[in-house]
Amino acid sequence: MKITILSNFGTPARGVSPYSDLLVESISLLGLEVNAVDYKEAYPHWLSPSVIPRGGVSDPKYLVHYLKPSTWIKFCEQADEVVHIQYWTQFGAYYLYYICNRLAKLGKKTVITIHNPEPHESLPVFGWYEKKMISAANRIIVHTQGGLDLLKGSNSDWSEKTVVIPHGVRMQTQASGSAKLREKSSGANAPYILMFGNIRKYKGTDILLKAWAKIANHYPDYSLVIAGRLWGQEGGLLKRLANTLLGGRNYARNIAQLLESGASNRVSAKLGFVADQELDCLIESATLAIFPYQKFAGQSGAAALAAGAGIPIVVSDIEGLIELAIDKTYVASPLSIDSLASVISDKLSNMDSQARSRQIEKARASSWPVVASKHMQVYESLLSSQ
Repeated sequence: MKITILSNFGTPARGVSPYSDLLVESISLLGLEVNAVDYKEAYPHWLSPSVIPRGGVSDPKYLVHYLKPSTWIKFCEQADEVVHIQYWTQFGAYYLYYICNRLAKLGKKTVITIHNPEPHESLPVFGWYEKKMISAANRIIVHTQGGLDLLKGSNSDWSEKTVVIPHGVRMQTQASGSAKLREKSSGANAPYILMFGNIRKYKGTDILLKAWAKIANHYPDYSLVIAGRLWGQEGGLLKRLANTLLGGRNYARNIAQLLESGASNRVSAKLGFVADQELDCLIESATLAIFPYQKFAGQSGAAALAAGAGIPIVVSDIEGLIELAIDKTYVASPLSIDSLASVISDKLSNMDSQARSRQIEKARASSWPVVASKHMQVYESLLSSQ
């Protein structure tokens, strides 16, 4: 069996890339031949923070550009009988809709993984194309039942071709970084709790900072580390304008102020792109990883990364996060400054020596070998229906 996967690959500062790399690796181990096709440009740079140059994965002749229909046509002609598209931003729907229709005319089958069934930024014009794209696809993959329910609410027919497959978890039971880099990453040998990933409004970073301010004095040995790109703060004029219109720029300013005022509460920030090795070291040395998302219909790659490394995660009452948490005592429900402060305080005051092994066992149910097998079933069902 051979399939084509269209996504971002390599090491850019884009959240979908590690997922796609691990998907290709995992299904390849099951004997599937994969043609991994990258983008030249998936969307304008002003729609996201700076893109970090990546190592080449695909032959340049396959690279898809959002403004060049000739690359869409060439991709469809050279793609395999089953094409799997990773879809994460609504902007791309207009050309992915075209690609899905073109593939159908060529007798090829399309699978689309919708990473954000409820878009972070809703763009009405592109939303119309998104609905057309979903209708044109042969199979849809979402990460949670809540994501399926959202699609069902938009069009009941979509649920018949939608499969729920969790976000894959990379299991890390051994330290991957040197002691020297780990010390550099954490800034000190003192224990700390960690929040990492793109800092965006829906992730509740402001709630965490305010919750930590309430309890920091009770835990003088601990600090809070925030690592990631502050979405909406960087970039040129167009990027700043886009973030202002989408509400991200004011939030970025608010977070920057909270981080500045949080120094007295032992809050340190590593803003900007964090290299994979340094991030691994930050995660490995953390006591807890915190994910107080306010609104999310998918699953968090950051939370999956921490859980797979055996770092106990404290989360909000979001379905995709609860599924990764050890148990309900690690869930702030309903999410508020007080409830989050209470859960963090409980875990720091009552350290569980078995927490790391329990976290790994909980994450193992969504490990990449398990997730890869579920993908294989989807591909096989499409090929058998031809």
